[in-house]
Amino acid sequence: THAVKCWTEAKFDWHMPGLVDRCANNILKGEIEDLNPKTICALGKLPHKALHSIWPSAIPSSIEYGEGWCEVVEARQIIVTCFPNIRWNRKKKVHNRQCTANALGRWIDGRYSSRG
Repeated sequence: THAVKCWTEAKFDWHMPGLVDRCANNILKGEIEDLNPKTICALGKLPHKALHSIWPSAIPSSIEYGEGWCEVVEARQIIVTCFPNIRWNRKKKVHNRQCTANALGRWIDGRYSSRG
């Protein structure tokens, strides 16, 4: 599901103050409750920001996207990593899509620590 549905339909700039928070809490939160997923994977800043808006004390406001972040929040495994595009990640010295694959691989293999 898209993190900010009202952005895609209305074509608003997601940087508009309060837009992500309103969409996340009024639309995405209900969709998550209805779907009741065991795992949520947020690919990039916008879905990360939306999930942080829903769970501000459980999901950090800032992460290293190339490294990824994984934690259980309200009985759901939350994975946050970079959007899997071909943009070069200077810190990791690979394309973002490789960073995404690496983060998902660590989750599958159980190699995430409790905070990272």
